[in-house]
Amino acid sequence: MANVSISTVSRVINNSPSVGSDIRQRVLDVLEATQFRPNAIARTLVKNKTSLIGVLLPEIKNNVLDDMVEGINQVAQLYGYDVVIALSGGNEESELHYYNLFREMQASGIIISASGIRDSLFELIEASKIPSLLVGRDYREKSIPSVHVDNVSAAFEAVTYLIQQGHRDIAMLQGAKGDISTGNHRFQGYEQALKAAHLPVRTERVLESALSVEEGAASMRKLYDSGPLPTAVFCATDRIAIGAR
Repeated sequence: MANVSISTVSRVINNSPSVGSDIRQRVLDVLEATQFRPNAIARTLVKNKTSLIGVLLPEIKNNVLDDMVEGINQVAQLYGYDVVIALSGGNEESELHYYNLFREMQASGIIISASGIRDSLFELIEASKIPSLLVGRDYREKSIPSVHVDNVSAAFEAVTYLIQQGHRDIAMLQGAKGDISTGNHRFQGYEQALKAAHLPVRTERVLESALSVEEGAASMRKLYDSGPLPTAVFCATDRIAIGAR
């Protein structure tokens, strides 16, 4: 219809600079008139890659993850990539399944949000050779890049603020000790802030909690039943804090 070769059409679709403006416009007019769309599967077979970013999340009902996904999507669109989201429910079998699915889709990269990287998933990441990135967790002991906040410093600042407000008896509802960020690093920040203010770190004032509203409420009830209430409580996550209130 445009009176050009198939290779010329291909160069126009792929925005090659070697096509003259008149021919380019003629081909674009035909593409628009016929509502032509490139076959994504065929292009993947030819190029051996896609413009696809896989995002593996444990869940979606989380304000922090919502904002993160929005940010990923904005940047992906800016560079001409599409985003596909998979929800694992934090289940090991599901994590492996969806990671393998992204491999089959020949994703250009995979972003993973998880409370921890199991050895099985880590081995799969290493074997796949697909650029993969962990968000929200510091995994320096693994050879996988990660993007995360400084949980120790953030917790230190939060507890220091409470101390500056006059609180001297500050409890903490922390995540499980096996959770690096909410269980370990944020407790370290809490502990450092108390010591910097020459306040005692009382083990009976630190309770573990699962990362949910219900468990936050249950941990707060345990704290309530343990004796006189503290004047302030530092909670490791928003959900724990909502339950504690």
